Amino acid sequence: MRDLLERDRPRLILLAARGTSDNAAQFGRYLLEITNGIPVTLAAPSIFTLYQARLQLQGALAIAISQIR
Repeated sequence: MRDLLERDRPRLILLAARGTSDNAAQFGRYLLEITNGIPVTLAAPSIFTLYQARLQLQGALAIAISQIR
């Protein structure tokens, strides 16, 4: 992952999570911003699935976080 970020540095990192995964995303947000200096935002997956939103994410790195039991 680090090689990818250094080679093709994103302008924004988007973390998509819900429920308890949201807590992990919030913690990850702080770690990513501190270590990489890239702005990080959180998004609810329903923005894409339920509401069919078409966001302009060129230059962004999207990371989905899911809880596995």
